[in-house]
Amino acid sequence: MNKDKRLEAFGRLLDVMDELRVKCPWDRVQTFESLRSSTIEETYELVDALLDHDMKNVKKELGDLLLHVIFYSKIASEEGAFDIADVADTECDKLIFRHPHVFGAVHADTPDEVKQNWEDLKLKEKEKEHEKKRVLSGVPRTLPSLVKAYRISQKAASAGFDWETKEDIWKAIEAIGEMRGTLPYDIDGAVIKVNELARRAQLKDTAKNAGYQVAYKYPPERKETKLLQIELSVGRTGKITPTAIFEPVRLCGTTVSRCTLHNQDFITNLDIRNGSTLLIEKSGEVIPKCVGVVPEKQPAGEPVFQIPMVCPVCGSPAVRVEDTADIKCVNLNCPAQLERLIDHFVGRSAMDIKGFGAVYVHDLIEKGYLTDVADIFTLSQHREALIEQGIIGKEKNTDKLLAAIEKAKKNTPDRLLTGLGISNVGKSAAQALMNHFGTFDSLATASEEDMVAVNDIGPISAHCVYEYFRQTHNQQVVQKLKAAGVNMEQEIVTASKEGLPLSGQTVVITGTLPDMSREEAAQLIQANGGKVTGSVSKKTTFLLAGENAGSKQTKAETLGIPILTLEELQTKLSQETDE
Repeated sequence: MNKDKRLEAFGRLLDVMDELRVKCPWDRVQTFESLRSSTIEETYELVDALLDHDMKNVKKELGDLLLHVIFYSKIASEEGAFDIADVADTECDKLIFRHPHVFGAVHADTPDEVKQNWEDLKLKEKEKEHEKKRVLSGVPRTLPSLVKAYRISQKAASAGFDWETKEDIWKAIEAIGEMRGTLPYDIDGAVIKVNELARRAQLKDTAKNAGYQVAYKYPPERKETKLLQIELSVGRTGKITPTAIFEPVRLCGTTVSRCTLHNQDFITNLDIRNGSTLLIEKSGEVIPKCVGVVPEKQPAGEPVFQIPMVCPVCGSPAVRVEDTADIKCVNLNCPAQLERLIDHFVGRSAMDIKGFGAVYVHDLIEKGYLTDVADIFTLSQHREALIEQGIIGKEKNTDKLLAAIEKAKKNTPDRLLTGLGISNVGKSAAQALMNHFGTFDSLATASEEDMVAVNDIGPISAHCVYEYFRQTHNQQVVQKLKAAGVNMEQEIVTASKEGLPLSGQTVVITGTLPDMSREEAAQLIQANGGKVTGSVSKKTTFLLAGENAGSKQTKAETLGIPILTLEELQTKLSQETDE
């Protein structure tokens, strides 16, 4: 096809795009953001066609990708940013600049020489754009993880990341740390490896790491930002939690604008005032936290912020709980408390009512269908009204949720006890209490001393449970649950755990496990006689670690506690069972 024909075809495509942008309802509303995911999908479809050497589909997918180029250019032209001509001219200029061996006097006789020359020129372009020269820049953030890792290794190798002395290594670590905030991907450290295979063989491996490599962790990135306001929220137990809203800052690859301030003691100790300049970092490179203020930038005459002794939602009085830093709303019917409590009650760790979304909870409370958790099990009485009002959705969605609620009535009582949201009573404590007392009636009439006698139940948890069942409101909720047919009797497990593979062993689970949830892993450990706790201590027998294990693994390593993978645990259980 001659050049005129090609230009004619391209012009036709531009005309079609212009018309679609005006006349098609779908094309008319598209934006850069809405097209982004489909652009990625079209790229992968093209790659598939190329791998299959399917020329028919290669042509089709190239057309789809070209459409996206035209589409983005059209949107940009409407915003006055650029048009397709600018895109083409910019690409031509870049190709000419990066091919001096074709359009200039530079010599490049091999593909490798061309590639190296290309990378060098890219760095020069960055310098012209007033950017620092970064060896590892130019790797897209959205690349798949494996591809991104490969591209980074290529960049590093081309830069000569190969050193002989520890001084050189340390300088390299410092250099990477300096460029950390400018990279198009997140890093929290650097890994140093021995690259000679013979020397690698001489270095012994540990239980979790290869002996030929060592990791260095950088200190958390810290930024200053101005406090705009302190937002107060109410949790399911009535606790009022202050949250700092501040000017957005970029930390560890993401933009953050809020973090918890925990309680009044935390605010007082850090001297946080309205208008303070906060010091923000990310705990574990993930969770934003305030670590202090800038003293010289404190607002003159402004006192330390005080949490008002009144509920920000219902206006009821608030009180500070004795021997704690918590300030709580005293109104048990506070809408915010109820919403958080029901969210917890229907959640996976409690009654696990599938499909009971937070938006349903809010609307059902607002419409008066839910005044406590027990009302959940009477929603079937309002089926027609719920369908008519569309709170849950159409008939199919409503019936699906009502069926899930009905199924939840048969849950074990320890899930119900967990769901009630009693302070200091989580899954493990609920299981221990119900396994001991068997029924809600027995638990409700038990003394604090009776509860403390149960293994793993301390005086604080016992007191919270005892007080819960002494409140008239809570007694009424329990009676409503019983009347609705919710299961309140648990089979008491009396079988001895002696002789089981994990009898007498305490296990902590952390990270993302392959092929099994952490809850399922906990059940496996308990079924084999083990005890699962939430924190690592000297009493921990071993740590079950998955991907992204974090601080618990670090602490286990420090204490010399064995660390097992799920595969190693399953092998251990299999071997001991066979014996």
